[in-house]
Amino acid sequence: MSTIEEEFRRSTDDWHGIAYAHEREAAGSFRAYLKRIAPEIPPHHVITNVQIVMCTTYTKEGRTPFLRISHFDAGEMPDPVAAFHERVATNTLDSKFTVVKCGLDLFEAFSDFEISLTACGYDIVPIDEPGAIYRSQDDVDDGPEN
Repeated sequence: MSTIEEEFRRSTDDWHGIAYAHEREAAGSFRAYLKRIAPEIPPHHVITNVQIVMCTTYTKEGRTPFLRISHFDAGEMPDPVAAFHERVATNTLDSKFTVVKCGLDLFEAFSDFEISLTACGYDIVPIDEPGAIYRSQDDVDDGPEN
């Protein structure tokens, strides 16, 4: 397995990035939303990854936007996260993929949703790089206010 940084450096895409999201408490969990729109995912499967795909071309999955949902059978395991990592470590993870069309209602499951894209060639500085300074947007001095 490679790191995100390694994937970014090898990327031939025009842009690459990371997304962050927080579930909206009143809307229920994002996993519940996914299982609602993809009832073919067995109830005992755990959803581990979701790709939001939007293309201008027709894909083998059909017209976009659609979701490519990765899930696996956690069985009766009391700790699905531990089961996932154990299966990855032993090379026994049997992930399944389900593709479903989606609309903008997807974003109603979140209170916050952010996608951060970086232009190809402007690689992200590794977090553990000595001397690197990371600040939140609130900490940046934008100069005097007018």
